[in-house]
Amino acid sequence: MRLFFAVDVPAVPGLLPVLDRLEAMQGAKVPSSDSLHITLKFIGEADAAIIPSLSQSMDLSVSDIAPFTMTLRSIGCFPDDSRPRVVWAGVEDGGILKKISDRLEEETSALGIEAEKRGFRPHLTLARLRQPFPGMMKNFDDLSGVELGTVNVADVKLKSSLLTPSGPRHSVIHTSRLNEVNK
Repeated sequence: MRLFFAVDVPAVPGLLPVLDRLEAMQGAKVPSSDSLHITLKFIGEADAAIIPSLSQSMDLSVSDIAPFTMTLRSIGCFPDDSRPRVVWAGVEDGGILKKISDRLEEETSALGIEAEKRGFRPHLTLARLRQPFPGMMKNFDDLSGVELGTVNVADVKLKSSLLTPSGPRHSVIHTSRLNEVNK
């Protein structure tokens, strides 16, 4: 199974025109509006036998974190403007997603899962580009600093990803609710 931890993001109204603009671009692969998420930790291929341990690790990682609100703001790309391959929306959340990601790293490393080599940078992937389009990001200058919407976060999910010719299909395996008591 191909597994990852994530926070689901609904297609808030401010995102819809951005997704439409990206979808109109040749070579841009835009996720369906019902599969938008922020990946907190990618596990990769794993045996189903590890799912109970991963679920417990996720429960522990969020046990003292209260539900919170995050703001989606601005558009950017990886690796840089001269070679954009991934277009993303920025996330402002006061560092909570990083805190959860760091805890997940710690918990999963105890299970023998390799740590991410790149530091966690919260973002919402809006499109993957089949080839880099230098200068493409100028098409989104009007969104610099613009708030695209706010999202209430009440849980974190362990998901599986099945790669298909029409794109990945995600399934929820386990959901950890954030601690309502600490609200």
